Amino acid sequence: MTAKLLGGPELRLRLASLSAVGPEFGQVWANDTAAKMRATAPNAKRPASRIFTTKARGLRAAVYGAFWWVFVDRGTKAHDIFGSGGKNPPENLKFSIGGQTIFASKVHKKRQRRNAFISRAAQEALAGQAWVATVTKQWNRRRIGGAHRAFL
Repeated sequence: MTAKLLGGPELRLRLASLSAVGPEFGQVWANDTAAKMRATAPNAKRPASRIFTTKARGLRAAVYGAFWWVFVDRGTKAHDIFGSGGKNPPENLKFSIGGQTIFASKVHKKRQRRNAFISRAAQEALAGQAWVATVTKQWNRRRIGGAHRAFL
């Protein structure tokens, strides 16, 4: 028994209609997003963490940076951090607070609230483009078969 995709032809027509946008829209979006992320990223102790690079190939685009920014963007739940034993990594955790070195076998990390600067930057970069109206109109256009190809 094979499964049939409902709405497959309509999806194909919608995706084909996006060709009116042009291939450079991904790179433009990625560059704008990276610039907005650099401007709105929270302060970090490591200067290298503010480096965001882009990559675009055809209609696909992405922004790359330090992996831990995802945790800042989405937030974290409260959790415990354990020293895992053995020589490497150490049995105890070592960290400094106020110039004082502290050793512990377990640390409780409080919940970190969400700071959605990545999501906000991506949405603002998308909203600021002239071709967004074209994409939205083409994507939302209802397709039917027969003599009447499209209607709103």
